[in-house]
Amino acid sequence: MLDFRPKPKCDMEPLRPTSVVRFGTYEVSLQSGEVRKAGLRIRVQQQPMKLLEILLERPGEVVAGEELRSHLAQRKFR
Repeated sequence: MLDFRPKPKCDMEPLRPTSVVRFGTYEVSLQSGEVRKAGLRIRVQQQPMKLLEILLERPGEVVAGEELRSHLAQRKFR
């Protein structure tokens, strides 16, 4: 199905494997798997981190629950 609705503008740039993504007071390093808030490291469990990575790979887009479940299932076996 085609969706002709305009996509919301997002101030995040597409991800590169070594990039650090910043939004608000948060900073995520996908290479190291670290999340920081205002410079302080935050512990994030493995599954929530995987969800965050999936969402950050598609800034400004809506990701369906089924797609999230599919990605999580694929990543379990890597």
